[in-house]
Amino acid sequence: VFDEDAAVRTCGMSGRGLICVIREAGEERMIGVYNFSAEDQQASVFPGEKGEDMLRGESVALDCLDVAAHDFRWIKQKKK
Repeated sequence: VFDEDAAVRTCGMSGRGLICVIREAGEERMIGVYNFSAEDQQASVFPGEKGEDMLRGESVALDCLDVAAHDFRWIKQKKK
């Protein structure tokens, strides 16, 4: 998903100051959720789905992803 030919798109977020970038290549998807606000926020990207946090190595639910103020989360998952 970090290849230069990966498909890239953004998706709308309900939180103020949140942006989501999705990269897809083959059967893999990388979801980057970025919080540019001064407050912790919760993002819902793919309700009912899970992924693995690439930096923390933990399984996370993609319908209630906690993103700290001025921070980001990188999540990888296999596409369905």
